[in-house]
Amino acid sequence: MTDGLRDRIFLAAADHAVSPIWVFSPSLELVWSNMAAQEWQGQARLRFDAVTADLPPDTMAGVFQAVLRRARQEGRDVTHREPTEHGDPFELHVRWSGDNEWLVANLISLHTTALETPSGLQALGFGRMLAHELKNPLASIRGAAQLIEADAEDPDVAALAVSIRDDSDRITRLTDHWSQVGDINLARSEPDNVNRIAFAALNNWKRGYGSDLPILTQQFDPSLPDVRGDADLLGQCLINLLDNAASALEERDDAEIQLLTRYDPAARAPETGAPTPITLIVRDNGPGIDAAIRPGLFTPFVTSKPAGEGLGLAFCARVMTLHEGWIDYYSETGKTEFRLRLPRLVETG
Repeated sequence: MTDGLRDRIFLAAADHAVSPIWVFSPSLELVWSNMAAQEWQGQARLRFDAVTADLPPDTMAGVFQAVLRRARQEGRDVTHREPTEHGDPFELHVRWSGDNEWLVANLISLHTTALETPSGLQALGFGRMLAHELKNPLASIRGAAQLIEADAEDPDVAALAVSIRDDSDRITRLTDHWSQVGDINLARSEPDNVNRIAFAALNNWKRGYGSDLPILTQQFDPSLPDVRGDADLLGQCLINLLDNAASALEERDDAEIQLLTRYDPAARAPETGAPTPITLIVRDNGPGIDAAIRPGLFTPFVTSKPAGEGLGLAFCARVMTLHEGWIDYYSETGKTEFRLRLPRLVETG
C-alpha cells in the first residue's frame, strides 16, 4: 500500500469516527479535523487559531497546546488525562509522526468504555471508502496469482499461488461486509466450530507474517460445541489479536504466543447476563498494556504501535457485539491475554 493511499484511507476513516480527531503541523497549526472534532469544538467553544501563542494553562485550548508542545519537543506520543473541572473527564492522545513531524490528536471521553457500551462502536463506519480503495488492487493480486498458478511447474509454487488467491478472496469478502452499509455487519450467520476458525486464522496469519515467527503454541478444546456466526469476521478478529501480540514481543528473545480455546461456564455478557461460554484466547509474554491507553483501548485510533492505525481492537469489539458476545482482557508484565467470548449454538426445533 502506497503512502498516499494509506493517508487517504486514514483520513476518510477518521472522518467517520465518533471521537474527535485533529491533525496539526509541526508549527502547531491546525491542518485537518474530522466532523466529530468540529462539532465538539463548537460545543466547547474551543478555537485553535491562536494555538501558536501562549495560552492560559487552565483553559481547554491551553491544555491542548501544552500536550501538543510536549509531543513535538520530546518527539514521541503523549497521553494526558484531564480532571473533571472541564466537565466529563477525558484523555487526550497525541501521536507523533516521525516521518513528517505532524501530530494527530484524539480526544476520548472517559465516562463510557467499549466494554460498557459495545453497541455504540459506530466509529468503524468507513467501509464504503475502504472497499472502494481496496477492491482494485485485490483484483490485480488475484489475477496475478491465477497466472502464476496456471504457469507454475513447481507444485509448491502453484500451492503458494492458491494461498494468495484464497487470501485475496477472503479480504474481498471482508470489504463486502463493510461496503454494504458503510459499517461492519454480518454477511452470514452459520453454525461453525471455533477450533476450525482458530486453526484457519492462525495459518492465514503465519503466511502473512513472514520470517522470525515467535514461538507459537495452540491448545484447542476438542469438545467445544459449535457457535453461530461469520467465520471471516471471527477469523479476522483473531488475526488482529495475533498481530498485536507479535508487535508487543518484537524486543523479546523468548517471544511466545499462545492460541487457546476453552469452555468457561461462568462467562456472561456484561449487558444482558446471557451465557457466553465459548472462549478464544490469544496470550503473549510481552511487557503488558500501557496503563495510559487502557481506558480507550477499544476506541478507534488509540494504539501503542508507532505505525499503527488503532483499528484492530475496535473492529474486534464491534464483531463480538454482532455475535452477541464480548471481548475482555487481562494484562500484567510478562502476560497479556485477550479473550473473545461467544454464546454456544442453540439448536431450534
